[in-house]
Amino acid sequence: MLLFVFVFVTSCAGSALRAKKDLVGLSRSDLIACAGIPDGAMTLKDEEVLEWKQEQPTQGSFSLKTPFSFEIDLGPSGLCQVVARLRHGFVIQIAYTGPSTTILGPYHACWSLVSACVNWRDALTRDVSRNQGTMFLQRR
Repeated sequence: MLLFVFVFVTSCAGSALRAKKDLVGLSRSDLIACAGIPDGAMTLKDEEVLEWKQEQPTQGSFSLKTPFSFEIDLGPSGLCQVVARLRHGFVIQIAYTGPSTTILGPYHACWSLVSACVNWRDALTRDVSRNQGTMFLQRR
């Protein structure tokens, strides 16, 4: 059972970490289409920075009570901000900020912000490999 929990926690954190690599190269319009309208944006000299915020805790509290008034209470946590740096209209970096560690692992709170983009990117990659020579482009 403990091994299952470890594998599950590792895969959740790994998915958000994978997004940091997999979303590089995504176009601005594709990023907004899958992640939604950003909560903030800033234009720099040669770059643009987009930000999405997960401000509601992603997990409820966890309480464990035992006899003799022993109690463990892990309150809600898991806030995250996803920051995307773009140059010439394409993602060059994905970064996570905020206290994003949850019981399910580091960066798990960020997964809700990037999961649609990762799933979309995976589907696009599958379509490209099935439809070589069609209008679908693979941006890797």
